[in-house]
Amino acid sequence: MTVTRHGRYLDIVVRNPVADPEKYRAEFARYHLSITLKLVPASPSVVGTLVAESLSAGSGSRLKVITAVGRCFTGGGGSVCPVGIRVPVSYRGTAMLVFARAARPGEQYESAGVVTAPGEAMHGLDFVGKTAAQVEAMLARRGVTVAPWRVQRGDQCYTESRRSVPGSWRVYQAVPWAPGQVLLWAGKTLPVPACRFPRPGPASQCWPGPAGQCRGRTSRAAGIATMAADTTTISASAALPSPGAGRSSLTTRAATSHSSVR
Repeated sequence: MTVTRHGRYLDIVVRNPVADPEKYRAEFARYHLSITLKLVPASPSVVGTLVAESLSAGSGSRLKVITAVGRCFTGGGGSVCPVGIRVPVSYRGTAMLVFARAARPGEQYESAGVVTAPGEAMHGLDFVGKTAAQVEAMLARRGVTVAPWRVQRGDQCYTESRRSVPGSWRVYQAVPWAPGQVLLWAGKTLPVPACRFPRPGPASQCWPGPAGQCRGRTSRAAGIATMAADTTTISASAALPSPGAGRSSLTTRAATSHSSVR
């Protein structure tokens, strides 16, 4: 990481996303900054980029994102990538900056790029609409396996996890899961049936995640977003500690490039 002063501002950019975040504490303390750095395992196309930030109330407009071209690949934004934060020297709020690092073997991604992006397991593959058997064969030739499958549960707008699906089913979505592994969505036929939400009420307050688990009080729009092909947020967002002791908000950067993988 480098912290460079430019007049009334400090530019914070992580140059080595595998370094120990604890080593950066002294650098932050030197400028009296209450900033915490967190590194999360991510798929290759987003390593080294800023994937999320948690700021104390009222801080958002004071911190500016530093971008660079060619440091990542985004589905909707090309190759302009968030790589750091510009902080006023006078900043006395709190912040957590979440950067993507390379995942270790067997480590599940907490942030993921577009599955067909350069460097990803399915780069260059035309898989949408092909059968599960065809896609598995393509992946096998690259030494890639399917971790879990996701299947829409009836006409409900959430999915369940399965270890396998019939080989004749059609694949319609994929996201990176871990080094050498991807997560695939499949249906008996395509397009999958239009889904509907449960009736409003107490039960709908517990929004089911992809594996059917309760995700807490989550908006319906957010629930749909986790199923979209080129959205949304890092899966660990809800679990990130809040530096502002309940007064902070989490912002996900380059939203069109990062997908939820849980």
